[in-house]
Amino acid sequence: MLTLVYIRQNLNQAAVGDLFGVSQQTLSIIYRKMLQLIGQALSNIQKAHRALGCPGSAWFNALVTLLMNNAH
Repeated sequence: MLTLVYIRQNLNQAAVGDLFGVSQQTLSIIYRKMLQLIGQALSNIQKAHRALGCPGSAWFNALVTLLMNNAH
């Protein structure tokens, strides 16, 4: 939920941290981990589509690449 609020509301990390009772540092750690998990899940979907011979869309492939590169 924390990650979704941060992304959707366009607040800074300190403000979202205050809403959830965690520090900015903790929020940053959680956010990076969640991006990594989302990227991995999307990557698995992408691999399944390729295995089935389904063409991937450019925006989906770009999103997976972005998430996987920024999650580290």
